[in-house]
Amino acid sequence: MNVKRRVIMKYEIKRCYTGFVIYSCIAETLAECIHKAFREGVSLYGADLSGLDFQEIKILHALDLRYADLQGSNMAGCDLRYSDLFKANMKNVILHDANLHGANLKGACLCGADLRVCDLSGADMHGADLRGANMQLADIRGANMRDVLID
Repeated sequence: MNVKRRVIMKYEIKRCYTGFVIYSCIAETLAECIHKAFREGVSLYGADLSGLDFQEIKILHALDLRYADLQGSNMAGCDLRYSDLFKANMKNVILHDANLHGANLKGACLCGADLRVCDLSGADMHGADLRGANMQLADIRGANMRDVLID
């Protein structure tokens, strides 16, 4: 008889550069911990979430991710509508088929990001860095693209 054991651990979400703990919880995965923080309305301002796979979470709309480090994260298909990603480091983030409708991406670094088939309609991308980003079939209707860096 094969019995699959659940491994439950204590996870901490820390602030970039300072290592200050923003949120901690007991969960099976870090993704579950982030989802709990989201449900409890915890601000992930400046959080170090680099390299994470958000595939288990999917719904993250209206999340406070200002100044967060999301570099190299997989957020494909995630619902990030109206999220605040002001000055977030999103270099090489996978956002294929993600919903960023109405999101605040002012000054965000999206260099090398995969934005294919991404809904960026109504997003504020003023001053965002999109150099090297793949925006094939991205919906940018009504998006503020003023002073965007693009190659």
